[in-house]
Amino acid sequence: MISVIFPAAGCGKRTGLPFNKIFADFLGQPLFIHTLKRFSSFGQIGELIIAAAPKEVKLIESILEKHDNLLSYKVVAGGKTRQDSVYNGLIATSEKAQLVLVHDMARPFVSKDVIKRVIEGTRQNGAAIAAITATDTIKQTDENNFVLNTPPRASLKAVQTPQGFQKTLLLKAYAIAERDSFQGTDDASLLEHCHLPVQTVEGDPFNIKITSPADLLFAKALFEQKNN
Repeated sequence: MISVIFPAAGCGKRTGLPFNKIFADFLGQPLFIHTLKRFSSFGQIGELIIAAAPKEVKLIESILEKHDNLLSYKVVAGGKTRQDSVYNGLIATSEKAQLVLVHDMARPFVSKDVIKRVIEGTRQNGAAIAAITATDTIKQTDENNFVLNTPPRASLKAVQTPQGFQKTLLLKAYAIAERDSFQGTDDASLLEHCHLPVQTVEGDPFNIKITSPADLLFAKALFEQKNN
């Protein structure tokens, strides 16, 4: 069985909205409903776990009750950090879950092909994450913004979600992170901290994360174009 965890306890300050961006109206529905529908239509997935801000748990549950075309779901209270929220979601997954995906709730355009590649990579290697090769030249700078070097672009990846893990490996990585007081920037970095291998699989340039008002406008235009 595969469980999908959605950390959704952020406040969305970068969007400029006075509320959590997952509630932003996106073509007549809250943004997060579009994301959940993407995974609900994927046959290999068994449950959805939403890790919400404690004060928003009831609100999310009330919205979800209006949608009967979703997979079985649970809404749990998230934590102070994204890492805490994912862990709260992880321990709430079914005992039958062998694989776990973690996906940003603000990525409503994830394709079935990307989800499939992440699942296949996870089954083969224990952990796999969606990523795309960097197209811009990247510069590493010092604390004064002077360039130190230019890493080879072909070796640089822009990481997306979903990120997939064998559940036992992710639980192990979280336990070690807790022991070491380690805070990662994503879930894969927790496995890297444990020196566990993580494979990258092909992502999708359209699998965007909505973080700003401009992203919302672009996302609506992209949705309309895809539908036409």
